Amino acid sequence: MPKDILILLGENGAESPALEFAVELARASSAHLTAVVCAGVPLYQEYLLGTVIYEAYQTEVGRQTEAAEAVCARVRRRLETAGIAFEVRTIIVDMDILPMDAVVHARYADLVLIGHRSAFGDGRLWDRIVQNVVFQSGRPILIVPEHAHLPLEKVAVGWNASREAVRAVHDAMDLITAAAQVDIVTVDAVPSDDGHGEEPGAGLAAHLSRHVRNVSVHRLDSQGRSIGEVLQGFARDRGAHLLVMGAYGHSRMWEMLLGGATRDVLANATIPILLSH
Repeated sequence: MPKDILILLGENGAESPALEFAVELARASSAHLTAVVCAGVPLYQEYLLGTVIYEAYQTEVGRQTEAAEAVCARVRRRLETAGIAFEVRTIIVDMDILPMDAVVHARYADLVLIGHRSAFGDGRLWDRIVQNVVFQSGRPILIVPEHAHLPLEKVAVGWNASREAVRAVHDAMDLITAAAQVDIVTVDAVPSDDGHGEEPGAGLAAHLSRHVRNVSVHRLDSQGRSIGEVLQGFARDRGAHLLVMGAYGHSRMWEMLLGGATRDVLANATIPILLSH
């Protein structure tokens, strides 16, 4: 299980369901939890373009700093009663810089957590943080929706035999091996020499069966639906507690874009989703 967990919090950090999940996970893993409160200040250029004087920008920085420190104080009070080792930090910088600052913090953790977009506060900032952490940190990120709780006894793995999917399975192995049931899900998979092999999902099932007792493979047809829809539907119908999948996209673009399947899953997440690239 992870021993060094980091959670990225927005303006609603102290009340975030993801924080409670992080506390549960840290307690169950005897892990250290680092909570990072993210406060993005509107770009200074926006003030210049709007002919707002520099003092107005500084006033906004001061306001954001005060608000972030108040959130930190509430988070610290919550964690002081959790019975875990913890640290609370802040990132207070221009919105354009904040996502990469989050990446720097993420690189020194076993697992990065963040709440669902709707609970973070600033949705656009959440998008950029998730994209940057996924593509630039080299660490897995766990998206935590409301009502998520341990244990994660049923794990679904979205599998397409890609490098990203392999990385996701590897990064999630602590959680996978702690599960009672693991379901490997392929969508529109076909046998191939350089991908799935003769039997899609069979190779991964054989590998995971050496770590977990109950492993099964489900080969699904999309039938006109997006891969994200298929994965979400399967996880819901199967009663899965966690979905593991590779994050696909175009990491070389300045404005990094998550691939279609990843976007679909994140937009409709009802269970925790572990992404890795």
